[in-house]
Amino acid sequence: MDVKVEKDTLNAALQEAVLRALGENGRELIIREAVAYLTKEEDRGTYGGGKQPSKLRQAMEDAADKIARVVFKEKLENDSEFRSHVEKLYEDATKKFFNAETREKLVDKLADKLSRAFSEDRY
Repeated sequence: MDVKVEKDTLNAALQEAVLRALGENGRELIIREAVAYLTKEEDRGTYGGGKQPSKLRQAMEDAADKIARVVFKEKLENDSEFRSHVEKLYEDATKKFFNAETREKLVDKLADKLSRAFSEDRY
């Protein structure tokens, strides 16, 4: 006799059995620990410094970022007035970036980096 149980059915039964075995206090403790884990900021480590946002906050920020990208893309594709404002913004930023004063600073920095790259021990 070969008995087969669907994986999802078995998992659901196992979850229910574990929750019953834990009792009310055990379930409450697990929920508290899970929420604490999801909302705890973490150290970035030696090189990153500072704190990293909690997993829950990061998930919310990621979701908001995805939504913003979709909305922005849709507006660019379907709203010509919005698109022209964005194009003007990029045009103005490019003009400002490449003005004579900024250009000179960029050229100086680039020349300095190139000079170091070809003449010094970079490490």
